[in-house]
Amino acid sequence: MNIPYVIDNVTHRLADVIDSILRDQPGQWVDVATAYFSIPGFQQVRQTLPGVRELRLLLGAEPQAAADVGLPPDAAAFLRHELNAGPDRADAAPGVL
Repeated sequence: MNIPYVIDNVTHRLADVIDSILRDQPGQWVDVATAYFSIPGFQQVRQTLPGVRELRLLLGAEPQAAADVGLPPDAAAFLRHELNAGPDRADAAPGVL
């Protein structure tokens, strides 16, 4: 599956995209960073989670000011380094972050 450029939960649903990725690449590490988590949303993807090797969920706060939206210039590199520094990440899918 090609990941849609825009996931609007109308034409392209996030749960469908995540399910497709998890089904197509079983046994992978999955890292999710989000400010939102809902039980109903989790229930939509839970059927494909048993095929995941490990799931890491990083929950953050909802941005309150415009300056809080987006990443500072060096934050993306720092987060990539931290996510890839997990135990035995050598078998993670290339280019997946």
